[in-house]
Amino acid sequence: MPVPRPQYKVTDYGPDMILHGAFDEPQRADKNADPKALAASLGFARAISRRWEAGCEIDFHFIDDATAEIGLNNYVYMLNKQ
Repeated sequence: MPVPRPQYKVTDYGPDMILHGAFDEPQRADKNADPKALAASLGFARAISRRWEAGCEIDFHFIDDATAEIGLNNYVYMLNKQ
C-alpha cells in the first residue's frame, strides 16, 4: 500500500494566533496585555507571521527567512538557518 504524501500548509497569522494563540491568552485575564508586544518580545516584529503547518502538533512560525520558532510543552525553541 503506498504511503500518502505529506500535506503541508503555509498560512499568515497576526500576533494573536502565533504559537496556537499563546499571546492572546493573557489578554483574556488582563485587557491591557498586548499580544503584539508579547509577540515582539520573542522577535515577531512584523504584524503578520508566516506559519508552516506540518499536520502534526508542531507548527513552525517564521520571524524572518532564516529564523523559525516552535512552541512545545510551554517552551519556545528558536531554529536558525546556518
